Amino acid sequence: REGLDGKRSMAYVQTLERLARVAQLESRHEDAEALQREVLDVRLELAPASELCAHAWNTLGVTCSLFGRFDEALECARRSVEIQRALGGDLADGPLLARTLLNTTLSRSGKWREAEAGFRSILDDAPDDALGIRIAALESLCWALVQQDRFDDALEASQRAVALAREKFGPEATSLRVVMS
Repeated sequence: REGLDGKRSMAYVQTLERLARVAQLESRHEDAEALQREVLDVRLELAPASELCAHAWNTLGVTCSLFGRFDEALECARRSVEIQRALGGDLADGPLLARTLLNTTLSRSGKWREAEAGFRSILDDAPDDALGIRIAALESLCWALVQQDRFDDALEASQRAVALAREKFGPEATSLRVVMS
């Protein structure tokens, strides 16, 4: 558990992260969560205002969301976003991914209007070449719009997602999660 100097080390936390990934892949989500919490504890101890700590918050938030603990997932996502913004606020992939988790969690908890606004904000802020993030935001926006019975707007978002997927993956590609059929 501890490094040679008697303290928790970066090598230790990297091992925990690998073990958590393996547990997730093996569908041992409770084990993965326990490991992720320990990763977060060490990251908070060693470097609380770091990108690695933001990533640990984000990862734990995804797991909490899988368990349906949306309030906890939202808190994790908010903390990740706060750290990312404090680190510079340039909207690189890390902060955009944290914001995507935040808005996905809002969506899963039924806060459709808040999620819609968040996904639109991501689309406004994402660089043009961040196609994967733009596609994910459009697909999620589509779902939030469907839940609000705004089918024309949802269809437009879905069509934009498909167009971007074709741009990224070729003319035969379709968006991975098109919810309109």
